[in-house]
Amino acid sequence: GLHAWIDDSSLSPKDIARGHFVINLMTEAMAPTNTAANPASGQTLLRDRRQEPARRPFASGQGSGAQRRHAEPGQHGRVRGRQEPGRDRSAVVFRNDVLELIQYKPITEQVHERPLLVVPPQINKFYVFDLSPDKSLARFCLRNNVQTFIVSWRNPTKEQREWGLSTYIEALKEAVDVVTAITGSKDVNMLGACSSGITCTALLGHYAATGENKVNALTLLVSVLDTTLDSDVALFVDEQTLEMAKRHSYQAGVLEGKDMAKVFAWMRPNDLI
Repeated sequence: GLHAWIDDSSLSPKDIARGHFVINLMTEAMAPTNTAANPASGQTLLRDRRQEPARRPFASGQGSGAQRRHAEPGQHGRVRGRQEPGRDRSAVVFRNDVLELIQYKPITEQVHERPLLVVPPQINKFYVFDLSPDKSLARFCLRNNVQTFIVSWRNPTKEQREWGLSTYIEALKEAVDVVTAITGSKDVNMLGACSSGITCTALLGHYAATGENKVNALTLLVSVLDTTLDSDVALFVDEQTLEMAKRHSYQAGVLEGKDMAKVFAWMRPNDLI
């Protein structure tokens, strides 16, 4: 069908790959299994509705509903309210223009000498590592005698449009120095996730160049360090589109989450409903 027609065309290999990608998007998006007429989707909707907890009115002033309503994000993305299970055991011990450094109070009599600095993605919030008592990396670390520090990145606005990777690296360097000063340890262990994994890796490269041994070990979570663009999205990435994206981002000042979500939606046409 269409795939065979593309293969037999005189297009370049890259354009052929682009054609296959677009055809797949079209056919999968229009597939009967990807519409409301699909019996499986109806069953899933009904099952989810049955499992959905009852909602409490915000106006009652009590319960989790009211707490969620009144929780207010600060400039660094922290939320005050019950969403912070470790709130009563944590404190901001350092702040610069880019981040806040949160120290968690130990819950064991003894702790390991070397601390852990957790660095969340810049496009996420620190409390993804401290969601609830049963879903908390911070709590897990504390239970295992680890001195735990977590970075909370500032929510950028148009005023921070000039920020770049070096901005985050310089801010992170300050955080590392504060952690070692507080704990008395000569170095730290670090954990970086997603985009912050790239930042942490770049920081380690900087330390290697300057001969500073401030990081003992680095753990990476879902961090893509290979800059070889070999994916479906990369089929539409060239110098022209990259330059256009840079201009758009600079004019807007920030990249909205909804725009990023569109890219992920393109990659998952079978999950449209």
